[in-house]
This record gives sequence, structure tokens and C-alpha cells, in this order.
Amino acid sequence: MASLSKSGKTHIIHIRTPDGRRYPIRLGAITRRRAETVRDYVATLERAASDGFDPPAGVLQWIAGIGDELKRKLAKAGLIQIRDVGAATVGAFTRQYIDGRHDLKPTTKAVLQRARRYLIEHFGADRRLDSITRSDAQDWRQAMLKRGYRDATVRRSAGISRQFWKAATDAGLVTENPWASVPATIRATPDRLVFVRAETIERIIAAVPCPQWRLLIALARYGGLRVPSEALALKWADVNFAEKRFIVRSSKTEHHRGGGIRVVPMFPELEARLVDAFARADEGDEHCITRYRSGAQNVGTQFRRFIELAGVKPWPRLWQNLRSSRATELANAYPGHVAAAWLGHCEAIADRHYRQVTDEHYAQAVSDAEGPSGEAVRQAVRAMHASERTKPISLSACALQAHEIALETLSDGPYKT
Repeated sequence: MASLSKSGKTHIIHIRTPDGRRYPIRLGAITRRRAETVRDYVATLERAASDGFDPPAGVLQWIAGIGDELKRKLAKAGLIQIRDVGAATVGAFTRQYIDGRHDLKPTTKAVLQRARRYLIEHFGADRRLDSITRSDAQDWRQAMLKRGYRDATVRRSAGISRQFWKAATDAGLVTENPWASVPATIRATPDRLVFVRAETIERIIAAVPCPQWRLLIALARYGGLRVPSEALALKWADVNFAEKRFIVRSSKTEHHRGGGIRVVPMFPELEARLVDAFARADEGDEHCITRYRSGAQNVGTQFRRFIELAGVKPWPRLWQNLRSSRATELANAYPGHVAAAWLGHCEAIADRHYRQVTDEHYAQAVSDAEGPSGEAVRQAVRAMHASERTKPISLSACALQAHEIALETLSDGPYKT
């Protein structure tokens, strides 16, 4: 640990170099307070060098502002490298940023690591942060799209890159954020929405030999749970068979009001699968799904195998479209706020990313047109487009007449008050 002493008017910081040597860093005739500040920064560099980590962004900012003489002394002690002075590289800075975010979940860190990999693949690990321009950031986006990455993936990675450079800007390592003009907002992708019918899911479940996998698929399609996070977090203690409901804990929304906890009905399609899985569970099992709990295992890959085993063509976004299909069904059967509460999102998000227009909606519209209200609409349309009229009629008068016809028809039908 770095210590401070004084010889005459000269303050001296004593450190232990990475190879174990005692080494003095003479600061000269400076104030005690300034010497203590330098000692604290040097102590951080000493720990980073000893542990094999990159120093925090704040320390890099401090190094960028000190004189060349002190930089040479720190480099001679093995605490910094001269080539890193005054700037940070893509590889080193992004690594130390991710390592320093102790508030992030492992899955979130994995997303940041993936964005870091994309940056290094394009720019190289030793590229200086302050050498990347807005034009370079736009070139990165075009290169990612050319390599076949989806627009949503590129936008998400651009947003994380913007996050990296904001931290570097706050640390004084760069003067501007080149990612500010690169699109980063995730847009809805209606072309990838597919309504997966219950008959299709039942066919797939029938081909699955594992009861836990049958439950996992049912939780996604009939419970609308997010897979893998919410489904794998479900515990038997959260399942209330008596009241036919269960608690879902969402790591994605736990920072929102309510702590990411919601209560979901045990829909009939789910009850049999939960009962079957519970009867087959080993004594002492805490979670309903005990398999595929390792982050190294990909439940999407295995699910695709089961889909193909059932003779069904896989659809895009395998798990998300099961949740989307359930969101659509619930919105048709229950008030919007109820369906959204059971699925764990707001109605605006449901409309933008989950709810779909199905063939049944069109069939219902045609069927409704055959009833009394449909007849009223047809009479109103005929009135507005009657070709036998010999006298011009204003648009407002035509609309008023159509409205009166519709009201007259409805008053004679089952809606009469």
C-alpha cells in the first residue's frame, strides 16, 4: 500500500512495484494536501497493477492532466505505460468500465461484453478512444449491417457504445461522443411478429418427452412468461394451487414500481402442466424448472429442435412470439390494463411490441357486420352514396341523414332503450 513520507521539503511516496520491489516516487516541494491526493491516486494504480486490472476512468483522467515528469516516474515504477498516457484505448477502457459496473447483473454485463466485442472487431483493441470520429461511428454501423446483423442488434450495440463514450467524456478522456448521431432507439419489428396458435403449441408439447420442458413451453405460451429469466425464476413456493394463481418475479422490471413482482392466474392450459411437473419433482426441488439453469446452455436451441421434431417450421423470435401471442389473446378477452398487468408491461409497450392483428379479428369484423349494427352501417353507406339523387346535397347534410338512419335502425333492434 502506498505510503507518504517527507525528507526536508520533498514529499516521497513509497510503493511496491508489480515485481515486488520497494520504489520511491519523489514529488518535490509541494503541499501536504496535494501530496496526499497524489498518494491516493498512486495507491489505486498500485492495486490495479497488482491485481492485473485497468485503473478506473477517474484515475486515467488524472493521469492525463499530470506533468510529463511524474508520468515518467509512474511508468518507471511499472504503474502505467507511456503509450497509454493521455488517452485510453477501446479494449482497455471498455474492459475496465464493464469490470467496474458492480451494479449490473451478469446477463446485462454479457450484453455489454458483446457490444465491446463488436467494437474491437471493427476498430481493434488498441485504437484510441479520442481518435474515433462521428464518421467512424457511422462506418461501424454500415459495416455491422453489411455483415448481416439485424437493425435492432446494431441499434442496441450503438446505444451501449454511446454509454462507453459518455463515461470516457465524463472522465475527460474524450471531448465529444461520436455515437450521438448513430441511431440507438430500438424500434418495434412488426414483420417479425407471428401469432403461434394453441393447436401448434399442443402439437409441439405432445412431441416433447420431458415434463419440465412441457411446462416451460406452456409457461411461455399460456402464461406469457419471459424465457429464460422469469420461467427459470419460478419457484414452487410461488405457486398457489388452492387459489389457482402464481407469483412471477421479473429481473427485467424489478427496478420499476412494484419490484417486478406480479400475480398471474393459473389458466386452465397451465394447471395440468404445473400439477404434472409438481408430481414429478424431486423432494427438495426449489425451482419449478431445474434444468438449463446454467448461462452456458441455450434454451432457444433446444426449443428449435423440439419444434422441428414435431414437424413444425420454426418461427422468428421463438420465445418472444409465444409471449406476444398470449398478450394478443388476453387483450381480446380482458380489459387492456388487466392483460398488461398479468403480462408485466404497460399497455403502450404491449401495443408497440406484443399485440397483433389476427385472422380472427377480420372474421369477427365480418360477423359483426351481419348483425343489427352492421345493417345500420350499410344503410348509412347507401344513403351517402345513393346514385338516384337528382338534387345536390352537401356533405354535412348527407352525414346527418346517414346518422339518423343508423339511429332509427338501432332503436328498433335489440339495442332499443
